[in-house]
Amino acid sequence: MEKEPQLKREERQKQRESQLKREERQTQRESQLKREERQTQRESQLKREETEFQLVRQGAPYPLTCHSLMERFDASLKTCLHRLCCEQLRQWHWNINPLLFAYRLGENIPCQPSEVLNHEGHLLAMIHDQTMALAVADDDEEGEDCGSEVLTELDG
Repeated sequence: MEKEPQLKREERQKQRESQLKREERQTQRESQLKREERQTQRESQLKREETEFQLVRQGAPYPLTCHSLMERFDASLKTCLHRLCCEQLRQWHWNINPLLFAYRLGENIPCQPSEVLNHEGHLLAMIHDQTMALAVADDDEEGEDCGSEVLTELDG
């Protein structure tokens, strides 16, 4: 007789354990579904944002009518910078400020046949047809007459 109640207790305990395991599996499934749902929502939000970005008609920060002018400006600036730094290409950042300053002067202000700028030991001469010339100014030379002593000519 004693074995029967003990068997019933063991059976009830097994049932409880199996029920607990089922509940635990159910909660794990629910949490898994919630995670998947959140991930799906994030992915759909990213896809929506990507679609919005792709629907942008104008990708340039300047008007489309100026697109060819800006491409020409970028190409000529890149060429000038490349030729200016052909000897020491890794130190281009030292020459970008005087180059941009000289290029800006050449674009906005009608230049004289040779307008000379002296900046940090470099002598930049702007010529009216947007050709740029560079001469390294020595400490002994005066910056006034160096415009004719051009070492390297850069096409803009």
